[in-house]
Amino acid sequence: MEKIGKNNQIPAIGSDNPRVDGNVTLLADNCMDNEDKWLEAAEIHINKGEFGAAVQIYENLIGMNSRKAIIQLSESLKENGFANAVWDFCTKEDMQSRPGGLFILGWMYENGRDVPQDDNKAVEYYQLSADQGNASAQFNLGRMYQTGRGIPQDDNKAVEYYQLSANQGNAYGQYNLGWMYANGRGVPQDDNKAVEYYQLSARQGNAFGQFNLGCRYANGRGVAQDDNKAVEYYQLSADQGNAAAQDNLGRMYENGHGVKQDYAKAIYYYTKAGQSDASDKVNDLKEQRTSLKNTEHEAAFQKNFALAMADDGTAQMELGLMYRDGIYVHSDKEEAEAYFKAAYNNGYSSVKAKAAFMLGELTINRSFALFQKEPDQGPGWYKKAHEAGHEEAAYKLSQYYRNRSFISSEEDIKQADYWLNEAVKKSHPEALGEKLKQDMEAEKKRLEQEKRFSFNWNVFGQSSDNKSISNSIGDQDL
Repeated sequence: MEKIGKNNQIPAIGSDNPRVDGNVTLLADNCMDNEDKWLEAAEIHINKGEFGAAVQIYENLIGMNSRKAIIQLSESLKENGFANAVWDFCTKEDMQSRPGGLFILGWMYENGRDVPQDDNKAVEYYQLSADQGNASAQFNLGRMYQTGRGIPQDDNKAVEYYQLSANQGNAYGQYNLGWMYANGRGVPQDDNKAVEYYQLSARQGNAFGQFNLGCRYANGRGVAQDDNKAVEYYQLSADQGNAAAQDNLGRMYENGHGVKQDYAKAIYYYTKAGQSDASDKVNDLKEQRTSLKNTEHEAAFQKNFALAMADDGTAQMELGLMYRDGIYVHSDKEEAEAYFKAAYNNGYSSVKAKAAFMLGELTINRSFALFQKEPDQGPGWYKKAHEAGHEEAAYKLSQYYRNRSFISSEEDIKQADYWLNEAVKKSHPEALGEKLKQDMEAEKKRLEQEKRFSFNWNVFGQSSDNKSISNSIGDQDL
C-alpha cells in the first residue's frame, strides 16, 4: 500500500483542505465541552436582565454551530417580551454597539435564521463586529472573502482576517491560515508556516488541525516524517468523528505504519469512516483473514472496541481476552496487557479484580525470570487482585513464592505460607488440599521426632546404667 498522502484524501475534507463550510468562533472557556452548563448560565443571565453577559455565552455557542443555543436564545427572548426573539434582541440600539450582538446578526443573515438569507447583510454585520475586534467575526469574514460570498473573492483579504482571528487564539482562524500557507493562497507557499498554524489549532482540540497535522507527519511536509506522530494526530481527530481521519487511521492499522498491524482495528475505522469505498476495503481485509468469517466474534470486537474507546472497563476487559487468546485478532500479549491495565483503571470492582488477575497471569513469568517483586509485575498484580476480591489470586501467590523459594531467601517460604493461609480462608479447593497435606506432613514429622527422642532417651539411660555397673565391678577388683 502507498503512503497516506494529500492525493489520497477525499476532496471534501482531505489533507490541507480549508474549513469553509460552516460558522465557527473562539473556543472560549471550552463552551462546547460543557454546552448544557453554559446554556443554563445564559438562561440565568437572561432572567436577570443581564443581556450583555448572556450574549457573550450565546456568541461562543452559536459560533460553534450550537443549535441548542439559538433555539434557547429565541425562546428566552420571547419570554422576555421580544416578539421576534433574536432579531429584536440583537437589533436593540445597545446591542448593535456590542461586537457579540453584531456577530450573531451576521450569523442569522448568513444562515437565514429569523430573517431572509442574505450574504451581503451577513458580511455587513461581520465587518462591523470584526472592526471591534471580535475574533469569531474576523474568522467568518475571512471565510466570506475566501469563498466570495457576499463580497468579491479575495485571498489576500481572507488571509488578513484569518491572521487577526488567529492572533486572538481562534482555532479555526489558525487552521485556515495554516491552509492558506500550505497552498500559497494570499501568501507565499510555506510548509513550515502551515505546520505552525496547524499545531496551534490542533492544541486547542480542532479536529481539522489535528487531521492535517497528521497528514504532514505522514508525508514529512514541514516536519520530519514520523508515522507515530501521524497516528497520534489521526487518533485525536478520529475521536472527534472526523471521517477522513478515521479512514487514514484505518490505513495505518492495515499497513502497520506507526502502529502494530491490526486488521480488526483497520476494519473498525474503515467502517466508522463510512466512506464510499469503505465496504471494498473491509471486504478485501476479510478475504485476507479466514478468522474474520466468524461474524459473531467480529460483532463482539466492533462493539467492545467502540465501548473501550469510551473507557468502558468491561469492554476493555473483553478486548484484552480476545487479544490474549487470538480470538478474531492475532494473539498479542502486549496489546492484551494494555487493555487489561485500562480495564483495571476504569472497571468496577469485579472487573478490576479480574483484570488485575489477568495481568498477574501475563507478567508472572517475567517477574519470576527477573527475580522481581515490583508492583507492575506478577506478584504485585496478584496482590491487587486479592485486595479486589479475586478468589484465585492468593493461591497463585502461594505457588509463586513456593516455586521461588529454592533460589531465594527464607522470606519467600514465609510468604508462600502466608498466602496459602489466605487462600484457605477463601476455601480455595487446591489450597485446602495443599494445607491438609502440609498439616499431615507436619504431624508425621512431629511423631517421628517424638519417636526419635524417645529412642535416644532409652539408649542414653541404658548407657548410664552399664557405666555404673562397670564402675562397681572395677572398685571391687581394686
